[in-house]
Amino acid sequence: MFQMLNVKLKVSLIVGILVLLLAAGSSMAKPWHGIVPLHSSRSDVYELLGKPTRVGKYTASFELPNEVVEFIFAKGGPCGTTLIDSWRVARDTVVSIRVVPRKELTFENRRSFVKSQDPSQITVVHYSDLDEGVRYTVENQTKGERVISIDYFAASADHVLSCSAPHQAKSTPIFEQYGLISPAQENAILDNYAIQLLNDPDLTGKVILRRGQYSEKFATRKLLRIKNYLFKHRRIPANRVSAFEFTRGRDFTVELYLLPKAKM
Repeated sequence: MFQMLNVKLKVSLIVGILVLLLAAGSSMAKPWHGIVPLHSSRSDVYELLGKPTRVGKYTASFELPNEVVEFIFAKGGPCGTTLIDSWRVARDTVVSIRVVPRKELTFENRRSFVKSQDPSQITVVHYSDLDEGVRYTVENQTKGERVISIDYFAASADHVLSCSAPHQAKSTPIFEQYGLISPAQENAILDNYAIQLLNDPDLTGKVILRRGQYSEKFATRKLLRIKNYLFKHRRIPANRVSAFEFTRGRDFTVELYLLPKAKM
C-alpha cells in the first residue's frame, strides 16, 4: 500500500512539474484565442472567425459582438524594414493583433507589466510586457482603469525571427501601417503614434496615404480626419509632422513614419 502511495505521489509530482514547465513556456507568448503572432497564419484566423468584415492584402478586420479585432499579416520574403516584412516568416503569417473592446473592460495589472505615461493625456497610460508581447492602453477612471485597446506582437523569444539589423538600417521603417479600419481602431493607432512624437522632441512624423482604387476626394477626406485627430485632438504641433501625401497604390493603406529632424 505504501508503495502504491509512493508511486501516486511521484506521478503527481511529475504531472505538477510538467504543468509548471508548460505554464512557463506559454508565458513567453501571449496568444489571442489561440492566435499567436509569428506562429499563426491567415488561414488560422479565418478558421477561427470566419469571413472578415474588411480585408486587405496584408490586413483583416473583424467586428465581433464584444470587440473589434484587426490582424496584420506578413508579406513574406525578402526581408525589409516595415511591419509586414521585417520578420523571416512565411507570407500571411500573423505579425500583430489589435483588439478594441466594444464594451466596458476593466484592466487588471500585474507585476510583469511596465507602465508608461501618456504625456499629453494624464488619464491615459500603457502597460507592456515585452517578454509576452502584449501592450494594454488604458484610461484611468474613478471606478478603475478602462481598457482602450490591446496590442499583441512578437514575444521576446521570437526575436530570433527578426530580419538582420544591418539590412533594417538601409531605409526608414514604418511605425505603423493599416488599411480601411474602424474609427476606434484608427484612433488607437494614432494615439500610440502621437505618444511617440510627444515623448521624443527629436522625432518628426510623416504620413503617406496610398488611396488604391479610391477617389482623390475620399483620400482628401481621410487625410483631413487624420490631421484633425493629430493636431486638434492630440495637440501635436503642425511643424512636427511633414506634408501629408497620397499616392496611388494597389490597396488602400496609411503609413506612419517617425523620422529624425534632420531627415525631414
